[in-house]
Amino acid sequence: MRFPPTARKHTTEKTSFCLPSFKEYIRVDQYKPSVVSYFKQDEKEELWKITSVTEMKKSLPLKPIGFDLPLEKIYWQVPELQGEKWTD
Repeated sequence: MRFPPTARKHTTEKTSFCLPSFKEYIRVDQYKPSVVSYFKQDEKEELWKITSVTEMKKSLPLKPIGFDLPLEKIYWQVPELQGEKWTD
């Protein structure tokens, strides 16, 4: 998704759920290889670790389930991204 200048506010609102089991929020860009993970590190202080992956050959670690998700698997059906080299 392309986020407006208020993206930080919207992301903060989405990750401020009051669910005890909520550990991770993933944002996937639909136009270019870019996946961002917001992982809750501290329940009491609401500390979040932000991890960004923008290379198709890399993986995003999903800590709560112990799995690394390759960006190639996320974007495999996006014809515009096949064989392209992207940079930020």
